[in-house]
Amino acid sequence: MEYKTKDFLLQINEGAFTDTTEYGHLSKRQKLDRKFNLSILQHDLMLLDDVAAHRGISRAELLNSMLYNAFVSSLEELPADARAFFAKHADEKVTWNRNTVPWSADLYGSAGREQMERELEEKPHSREYQTVLRAVTERVPARGPLPLSSQTNPSRVLYVSVRPEPKLCAMLELIQIIDRRFLEREIPAELKKIILSSPEFIPLVARTTERILERCKPDAKSVLGQLIARGVIGLEPVGQ
Repeated sequence: MEYKTKDFLLQINEGAFTDTTEYGHLSKRQKLDRKFNLSILQHDLMLLDDVAAHRGISRAELLNSMLYNAFVSSLEELPADARAFFAKHADEKVTWNRNTVPWSADLYGSAGREQMERELEEKPHSREYQTVLRAVTERVPARGPLPLSSQTNPSRVLYVSVRPEPKLCAMLELIQIIDRRFLEREIPAELKKIILSSPEFIPLVARTTERILERCKPDAKSVLGQLIARGVIGLEPVGQ
């Protein structure tokens, strides 16, 4: 599919956009209660806001949905004892009601709490478990996120307030103990998954890229810059 701008012929590889239901429903959640700071490339923020507008939701709602998916993927990759520990202590931080689902149920299904307790009864061995256990029991504060690489042009980095819902906030506090760059790494990664999740995002990608091209080429470290490097988006100067 091609889109012609003033200076470029924009070509998008339609085959890279595949249908999936993972991001089809971005639900509204309960009131938020804590703020975190996210450093994000300006071009990624433009794309994120365009995705939110396309779905008819706020930036905050989109970020909450992205955080949830990032947490589930990350927790499933942890050793069993660490995963159970994260779920148990995040659940203990939140006041639950009939409209919310504990992490134990999200990760283990209907037998969530029983399976989680069985995994915690086993002798803890993972580095992640020991690190978070020490932080929780000795009340060591979670470390904040690190800034993006010093090689990144500071003028292209924006700082955005993120207010996760209580369930996500509880998990983020724990995860940042072992991964200070979780937000900076996972939000762009989830954004890339979203826009490649369906061909419906092809016109959106084209419009956002066109807006950026009015001033400069997309930052090489941004999501759009990565898609250009991979050949998903082709930029061909007009008249050549």
